[in-house]
Amino acid sequence: MFKTFRYLVLVLIFIGCSGQRNINGSPPEIELIELGYGLCSVNTGKIQKMDNSPSGIHYISSDFNLIKRTSNVPAEIGQRFGVAYILKSPDYKEVQVEIVWTFPKPISNSKNETFTEVRYVNNKRTNEDHHETYALNSDYLIEKGNWMYQMFIDGKKMYEREFNLE
Repeated sequence: MFKTFRYLVLVLIFIGCSGQRNINGSPPEIELIELGYGLCSVNTGKIQKMDNSPSGIHYISSDFNLIKRTSNVPAEIGQRFGVAYILKSPDYKEVQVEIVWTFPKPISNSKNETFTEVRYVNNKRTNEDHHETYALNSDYLIEKGNWMYQMFIDGKKMYEREFNLE
């Protein structure tokens, strides 16, 4: 009788534990939750070199402040727009996120290099607030039309937002 009771307890523990992970052993899903998008301001701090962008640099920013929730962006020097989000997951971990900004038509910078998009990878922690923004800091960036922002994790599109520079 005691042996049967022990066996039953072990089976119940096994069943209870097995419900806490996916059957196929893959990591728990990550859900992107949009916190806001549109015209914004940030505090810019560190600057990184980024050869695959028109400006050649990437600003590391903090303190995303949504000024106006909109997809329409005035095409003027100094304008900044973007998205704020959280990567919701049952696990607290770091994931690689691929960011893609696609321009409405090719942009040529001051060195006559031409770009159709900016693509880069960042590591992001799950269950924390994040943001990605684009600043129109040079005349050559003032390209009216639909700018596309996309985010991918492991090749899977997690998010897409279109901004119309007018």
